[in-house]
Amino acid sequence: MSDLMRLKREKFTKDLALGAIILVALNIRFPPTLRLIFVQS
Repeated sequence: MSDLMRLKREKFTKDLALGAIILVALNIRFPPTLRLIFVQS
């Protein structure tokens, strides 16, 4: 059970890191106003 929780937490951390990388990439590629519209939709 603890192994399963650890695996879930590792996957969550990876997803979080991936999300942060995507946000940074969007921040670089698009102006802030366009990014705001994208995030809100």
